[in-house]
Amino acid sequence: TLEKVKFFDKMGVSRVILARELSLSDISQICRNVNCEIETFVHGALCVCYSGKCYFSYANGGRSANRGECAQPCRKRYSLIDENGKVILSNKYLLSLKDFNASESIEKLIHSGVKSFKIEGRLKDVNYVKNVTLYYNNLINCYAQRTSSGKVFTDVKPDLNKTFNRSYTDYFLNGRSDCYNFSSPKFVGEKVGKVLKSTNNYFMTDALLNPQDGICYEENGEYKGFLINKIADGKVYPNTPVCVPQNTVLYRNYDAEFYNNLCNSKIIRKIGVSFKISKGIIYAEDEDGNIVSVKISSDIKSNNPEKMCNNYMSQLSKVRELDFYLSGINIADKELPFIPISGINKLRRELLQKLMNKRIECYGKNVHNPISYAKYPENKLDYTANIMNKSALNFYKNCGCESCEFALETKSEIPHNIELMRTKHCLRFACGLCSKSVKYDKKLYLTDDKGKNYPLKFDCKKCEMVVLSP
Repeated sequence: TLEKVKFFDKMGVSRVILARELSLSDISQICRNVNCEIETFVHGALCVCYSGKCYFSYANGGRSANRGECAQPCRKRYSLIDENGKVILSNKYLLSLKDFNASESIEKLIHSGVKSFKIEGRLKDVNYVKNVTLYYNNLINCYAQRTSSGKVFTDVKPDLNKTFNRSYTDYFLNGRSDCYNFSSPKFVGEKVGKVLKSTNNYFMTDALLNPQDGICYEENGEYKGFLINKIADGKVYPNTPVCVPQNTVLYRNYDAEFYNNLCNSKIIRKIGVSFKISKGIIYAEDEDGNIVSVKISSDIKSNNPEKMCNNYMSQLSKVRELDFYLSGINIADKELPFIPISGINKLRRELLQKLMNKRIECYGKNVHNPISYAKYPENKLDYTANIMNKSALNFYKNCGCESCEFALETKSEIPHNIELMRTKHCLRFACGLCSKSVKYDKKLYLTDDKGKNYPLKFDCKKCEMVVLSP
């Protein structure tokens, strides 16, 4: 909330990372009313609960999401039943959200005042990180002046649809969207075609596929998959015996050609450097304004000034050493002294090494300002503040909280009917039972595969659903 961000701002915190449930309007309002930098999530898996306040995993098996040990019970199947035992939704992934994708709102987020974007990367493989980060890097370059130095050079074109996702949602950035995916928590992939003919050994399709592609299809409400061993004479041979029914829609969740290109890609960030030759001195300046120079130690006149000038131009252009790229060359001298090509190369290497040393020497290390206590927006905190020790307890007391309760993880038993999860994802809304459109007064329960019932509470004023302990 704006109030919480103002609290951290008064403390002297330099940057605050916002909750993913906020809208563009909320984010813009926060950016306008605080001095600290604002960072937002833009891509990755979504916790169905407000981050840092989930006790569902802990209540299910003792692994706390707030301590980094979530067992992801929200990705399992549940049923939705009412107080009379009527099943409204049966055996579905009712708490499994789609993955966050804010790429279409990057320009608006930048104009709102957001200074940094956060991409999920924990436990993700290198190709996921490569693909997603490169995609957003290219987007940012279209709409903003980068605060970091350098330019990214690559030989691949990123594609978010090729990377693991549970289909995409922009969540609440532009108002409530269909953020849930009740069918599967897996990566189904891109629709590529359908089966034309099938046997136990091979099938024929109108899709353009490659060996080692990963294929996914739906059968009896379940998603199944296989890898392609080979393709010959229009026949596709899976790596396992499978008979995919005719007209079945095929999805590709692993594009072998794309990932092969990504694995072998050369992605590098380089620093822009320009050269200037004036009065017998070669200057090198990087894009951050660092300047170094070397004197041309030769007074031998060139027999061919034009060719000598071209030699300087061509050899200074070879700036692949030390991760630089050429941004320009300016030769102010009408005649340049003769130097063999090896000598020009030596001068270039010396210049670039001096420039790199200068960059390191001039690099400004950020030192955090001292933190000062401020009045916390709340006077009393319960277990959802996650206070685990006396240091945290004293912190809140110094911020004006008179009474505090320790975290749920410190208790020996989970109390009955307490809040395990609060989420903007609402099952009443998903089922067409929203109080804003229909009158519905029956109590609802979430039931797991062991028959345990979790009462649901609906805070319609805030458009939030609460999962309570049994």
